[in-house]
Amino acid sequence: MKFKNQKSKIIAITITCILIIYFIVKNISSSVFLRNKNQINIVFYGEKTRFFSLDKKNISYLINFPSDIKVLVPGGYGYYRVGSLGKLLRLERKPEILSRTFSSATSSFVDLYFYPREDKIYYSNQGKTNDFPNFKEIFFDISNASLIDKFYIFSKFFRKNYFQYQEIDDLPIKEEKGEKIFDRESFYKTNIGLFFNLSYRKLAKNLQIIYNKSYSVASLISEIVEGEGIRVVDLSEEEVRGRCQILTKENELNNLVVNQLAIFFRCQKAIAEPTVSDIILKLGNLEDEWAVK
Repeated sequence: MKFKNQKSKIIAITITCILIIYFIVKNISSSVFLRNKNQINIVFYGEKTRFFSLDKKNISYLINFPSDIKVLVPGGYGYYRVGSLGKLLRLERKPEILSRTFSSATSSFVDLYFYPREDKIYYSNQGKTNDFPNFKEIFFDISNASLIDKFYIFSKFFRKNYFQYQEIDDLPIKEEKGEKIFDRESFYKTNIGLFFNLSYRKLAKNLQIIYNKSYSVASLISEIVEGEGIRVVDLSEEEVRGRCQILTKENELNNLVVNQLAIFFRCQKAIAEPTVSDIILKLGNLEDEWAVK
């Protein structure tokens, strides 16, 4: 009987150790901050929606998005008030709507998003919160961040006196039929370069985007990629079906830029011999996921 109890304890301890190791490995492998990126972009959605572009070494940036302005929502949704995005992503059951919307707005890769568990619509006349996210937002809101990422973010904002950031508060807003619309094209032209990942710039790889029907989607994705610091040299129309692909030479398949494009757009990597550029992005299903109207 003693032997059986001891054996059961050993099995339980072994299983626990395996689960702990799996949890640690999973968090490390999925951590955005452990990737070779100097700039990490984060959206905290809620009563006060904030976009942070955190630089590991230099100055970081903050943008506050008022709840009453409308932003373009890729995926064929048109324009939505910022304060209503939470309702939309719950109805559609697509939290990635947040990352796509603010990637489109800021022309950057939004790596991480946080949004409240309660289902609310926010209005501009509601109370203000601090610019910095609090403990509850970081650790208890719904997010795609790993535990390692959450601890890193918390440590970054906890040391407020040492956190250097610049707020971009002069947002380009245009009026249409009494509605306030965020002018993403104007923002792109004015602020291109602020969110560059220098690690991409140093590699100096360029990209060709191949689309099937929608030039507008190709153009939008081109601006997002350019805003990250990856040079786009060509947009070409060609019949493309199925899942999106990242094509490059065999010896470049694990290149940082190739990997980050594949991760962000959730594309397959494949070997090819590009002639126009170093890397090719075939949009495929992205034309629907990022559809604009």
